Amino acid sequence: HSGDLGPGVIVGSAAFNLFVIIAVCIYAIPSPETRSIKEYSVFIVTGAFSMVAYFWLVVICSVSSPDVIDIWEAIATLLLFPGLIFLSYLADIGYFSAGKPPQIAKSHQQAIRLEDDLSAPVSGTGRHYGFGSRSDSRLGGEEQNLHGILTFPASTWEVGAGFEEREAHVPVLRLDGLEGDVSCNYRMEGRSAVPGYDFEASEGTLDFLDGESRNFITVKLLPKRLGEHSDQFQIILENAAGGAIFHPEGDGGRETSRLTITIRNENEDLSNLSLAMRVSMWLDGKVNMDAMRFAARTWKEEIRASVMEVVDDDDDDDDDGSMNGPPASPSAWDYFFHAITIPWKVPFAFLVPPSSLGSGWPCFLMSLVFIGGLTCWVIDFAELFGCCASVPNEITAITLVALGTSMPDLFASKTAACQD
Repeated sequence: HSGDLGPGVIVGSAAFNLFVIIAVCIYAIPSPETRSIKEYSVFIVTGAFSMVAYFWLVVICSVSSPDVIDIWEAIATLLLFPGLIFLSYLADIGYFSAGKPPQIAKSHQQAIRLEDDLSAPVSGTGRHYGFGSRSDSRLGGEEQNLHGILTFPASTWEVGAGFEEREAHVPVLRLDGLEGDVSCNYRMEGRSAVPGYDFEASEGTLDFLDGESRNFITVKLLPKRLGEHSDQFQIILENAAGGAIFHPEGDGGRETSRLTITIRNENEDLSNLSLAMRVSMWLDGKVNMDAMRFAARTWKEEIRASVMEVVDDDDDDDDDGSMNGPPASPSAWDYFFHAITIPWKVPFAFLVPPSSLGSGWPCFLMSLVFIGGLTCWVIDFAELFGCCASVPNEITAITLVALGTSMPDLFASKTAACQD
């Protein structure tokens, strides 16, 4: 039987999302900053499914089998969720976009090894890596800019790593125009390579002075063990300033420029000398052992933080997201709320693995389990409260239950609005 509580919760939660969450997100954005919808196709898919969900609720509760939910209706409702996930994924990768995805220039499609030419030395084991004097017009075309077009010489590079730590100097080119001072931000993002195990992630600002056509980003490569496969990470250029732009035909399009670096294990051939090394290499190919070590370390830190950290790191930040001065000491209220939330934080920290494990799927599935369990607990508690206080289920659903189930949406939406 559908009852009054279930449909009432959906309606109440929708009203909370529409009014309260939108209002909090608007108020949380510092003035005079603005936010806009970047992936409009994803927004369309989400909005369409919202309308479909309420239409489907009317159908199963009032049309096909009034006041009764059949088994097939429950199964169809459950299957709508993976359908939403799949369509959102297609929208996120640009499958429904009207325009064509950015094409990579032909000169970008060939992987180049850092050893191919020498001009900027790379320290490490005594070998030298670098980049030759490539023509600055190799990525040229119809796009012109007097202040310069920022790009990498290619979309992929390959660098060797051995038993010792070394550095690689990655060039960034300024094509077409050299007028004025320009800059861009850079950051590093691991793919199969794990920050802290395969390379040291860094971020910063790359400055080009007036007339300067080339600059370098220094990457610290960490030692590779025997039996470890080659890994990849990316350097991402973004937020070009001073009038410069990114190459529209490069990897990343007009908004960013991306370089995929493959860290090749120079001692990979030595892994075939023993059975143990071959087994280790096979295991690393199936399960990235560095990613497993990073996930285990993160999981341990999360468990410790759930008990020992009274105030989250984010609570020490100023309104602009920066930290000025020493962190504030926890107040009596901080200790009080920490004590009453430990029964919730500790089980979550123990049973929900970090998102870096298994591409985030274990974290996603366990989070769904916990969200479902908490929803059931909130509903049972609300029914008990309504029974004791003589409050009808309809009122309980659109107030207490809807408020309780929408609080995670509120905090997640506020965080996304402030960060994006």
